[in-house]
Amino acid sequence: MRTPTPLRIAMLTLHSSPVGPLGTRKTGGMSVYVRELSRHLGAAGHCIDIFTCAGDTPGQHPLYPNVRLLRLAGDLHPLPDEAGLSSAMERIAGQVDDQRRALDLHYDLIHSHYWISGGVGATLQRRWQVPHVTMFHTLGAVKNSTPCAENASSERIAQERRLAATADVVITAADREADYLVTFYDARRESIRTIACGVDLD
Repeated sequence: MRTPTPLRIAMLTLHSSPVGPLGTRKTGGMSVYVRELSRHLGAAGHCIDIFTCAGDTPGQHPLYPNVRLLRLAGDLHPLPDEAGLSSAMERIAGQVDDQRRALDLHYDLIHSHYWISGGVGATLQRRWQVPHVTMFHTLGAVKNSTPCAENASSERIAQERRLAATADVVITAADREADYLVTFYDARRESIRTIACGVDLD
């Protein structure tokens, strides 16, 4: 079997850190997913830079072989209101691009997690002209269809709809989520890939 060419991947998890304290409002299952995915991709020979605005220590932090955390300036908690969110995403995209240029890097792929990072990923997709893979983890339209759930904002719904249409690939963890993307956002079925989450038996 031919060994895949190693990729340099910009992993975006901007509102949550993969190494933050688990069980808090800022750090949950998505953070574990990003951390473990990055660790295994790094072990396979790919180079992963995880960008986040969460945490207290800016700069570069090695995590695993071929994996490092790049902490950007500014926190996304609380989130800006809808009027300020687009400008915040543009500012963060600029910070990511500044880091890339400072390190003299070219990324082969953008992999964003959650709709906020997805919006930044879409901006960088246009700037860098590289593929953008996104994963929502939760969908605002599904939350809004569930009784007693916290309502997702109209900005989030619009952003998720745009991402479903423009991302090169949308990854879901289950077939039902893929169905939701088609039902609620008119997503292209051919752009969706379902990859079940792994289980750490240890």
